[in-house]
Amino acid sequence: MIKLNLEKRKLVGKKVKRLRKQGVVPGAIARHKKATLNVQIKHNELLPLLRTNRVEKLELHIEGEKEPIMAVVSELVVNPLNNQIESFLFTEVTPDSHVIVRVPIKTIGESPAVKNNLGVLVFSSRYVRLVVNSENIVPEITLDISNLTDVGQRILISDLDFPEGVKLASSKDAQQTVLTIRPPQKAITVETEEPAEGKEGEAAEGSAEGAEGTASEEGEKAAE
Repeated sequence: MIKLNLEKRKLVGKKVKRLRKQGVVPGAIARHKKATLNVQIKHNELLPLLRTNRVEKLELHIEGEKEPIMAVVSELVVNPLNNQIESFLFTEVTPDSHVIVRVPIKTIGESPAVKNNLGVLVFSSRYVRLVVNSENIVPEITLDISNLTDVGQRILISDLDFPEGVKLASSKDAQQTVLTIRPPQKAITVETEEPAEGKEGEAAEGSAEGAEGTASEEGEKAAE
């Protein structure tokens, strides 16, 4: 469980840019049957959320509130250029609430088909959407691949084992493929022929012209 200390946020809209310049991240907490709470927190204190690849239960301590709020991460907006968190949304979970979370699928064991170089694992999905509450938050779903012995075998989401009380967010997800054993791609060797006598000079001249034309085009594009 990750514990965070947050402050209530007064700045909204475009004014939140001031917070980011100060190393503070604006966010919100979607409350169960209550109004959404605008909050903020120092960026450094949110780093544990970037380092985890599991669904973590959050214990949120908000300034002025007597009791902590139990929540999960619903959205984490990260700038890909500097890996800085720009905003977040947490969703409160209670025994009565029903929250949809994307739970990562973690493989365990070793596939005999892969071990014997008969095939490779190809993932179609590394997450499964589940409905949880505060009593049954699932950090990850484990998948044993030690029984995958043949090319063509696949595992569906319906084949996964879920803890008691946890169900899929949509029944349509059950038929989605998690992974498949596919044959390895064979390397293709391309043989090149030597240029015929008498045409070597023509080939060299043509190559030079092509290179010159390409360089000229690239120069024009760079200038633009």
